[in-house]
Amino acid sequence: MPDRPHILPWRIYRPSKTEDENEMRLWREIVKRGNEILRQSPVPDTFLGRKTQEPFPKDEESESFS
Repeated sequence: MPDRPHILPWRIYRPSKTEDENEMRLWREIVKRGNEILRQSPVPDTFLGRKTQEPFPKDEESESFS
């Protein structure tokens, strides 16, 4: 190898057009199924506009001890 430094010790992988098409078809199907699942699921709860903490209601007993 030292006498030919311009040659790489590994091969560059170049998939064929058929392999690329199969891979893209697979990913398109995955994305399509994911979008269908998200469309069918309920809208997520974002908790916007809610108070972060509600105080506990005070009992008459707990007030008498304080």
